[in-house]
Amino acid sequence: MDGQTSESAVTAPSVRSSELLGYPPDARVLIVNADDLGMSHAINAAVIESIENGIASSCSLMVPCPWALHSMQLLRQRPEIPFGIHLTLVCDTTLHRWGPLTAKEKVPSLLDGAGALLRDLPVGLSEWAVHPSLGNEESQAVDGGWRVRRTDYEFLTSPEARELLRQEGIVVIDYRPLQQVWSQTRVDWSGGVGSNWLSC
Repeated sequence: MDGQTSESAVTAPSVRSSELLGYPPDARVLIVNADDLGMSHAINAAVIESIENGIASSCSLMVPCPWALHSMQLLRQRPEIPFGIHLTLVCDTTLHRWGPLTAKEKVPSLLDGAGALLRDLPVGLSEWAVHPSLGNEESQAVDGGWRVRRTDYEFLTSPEARELLRQEGIVVIDYRPLQQVWSQTRVDWSGGVGSNWLSC
């Protein structure tokens, strides 16, 4: 049957990842992931505080970085904090805000009217990668982007961040519920009959 598509496959309803987690179809579910753990002591401290006292729900560890061993020790002392590995292929220094690599006309759903990204959150499951740092003297000496990281840290640990989530009705989770659901759900990406279709 080359070139033909099963009617049941065509008409199969799209199921959002958030619905598989038990949330209603119109729920907005967000993973707030603190990135670059291990880059510096200031970043390590800010990431941990952003999770323990802020709205961040998980973090990503950059193993080749100079403060990775320190961050691993922090994580060993806090087994309740979910984390993943950030694949680190290059070393960069943020001297200015980066724009999207893809042409803006190809990613209109990510941009606002002014062509900028990260306020309106769509229905379903999203991830927000944040980069908190204390912005102290150490940060300023080794990281040209420390001001941006400092503002991330200040927002994540602010009462305003929690109030914004409350006003917008946004549910913050980490990756563990996804792991549980995906381990129980067989996802067949071949497009055949009986496959489960996921969309974020």
